[in-house]
Amino acid sequence: MDIDVWVKDLRASLARLTDRYELTSWKHTELKAPIVSDLLFRDEPAEIDMLAAVCEVGPVAIELLQVRDGTDPVMRWADALPEGYWHPCAYHATVEEVDAAYADFRAHGFEPVLSGRIAGSSFYMLDATDLLGSMIEVAGGPLGTITWTDGPS
Repeated sequence: MDIDVWVKDLRASLARLTDRYELTSWKHTELKAPIVSDLLFRDEPAEIDMLAAVCEVGPVAIELLQVRDGTDPVMRWADALPEGYWHPCAYHATVEEVDAAYADFRAHGFEPVLSGRIAGSSFYMLDATDLLGSMIEVAGGPLGTITWTDGPS
């Protein structure tokens, strides 16, 4: 299980979380083409350039995401997200499992916000505002080709 938190300044957020909650051992990466592919924003082709940092706290991963660049609709959406906006993410072992979970959510009326492929995995962020007050994400598959570092880019 992941908790994804959207931030405006990754470095400042990392410093605050490390100071307040003593969260350490963050892994960092850049998420943009060609690592991110087949990106759709509200079912329309899009591009995105993000920084990500992940820290595991017991069985939960906290992932910070900062959008640095992207197509205009993505940037307007990211700019409108309040600092610290968060959503849950259920991670599945395989792409097939996450694709099935996504199909089930769609069958129940959840609309896609942002989706695509990262390395060998898939992700689907869905609008669950009426249910949870935020998005919900299902993701899955191997992330083995992502290069993680010990510090922000």
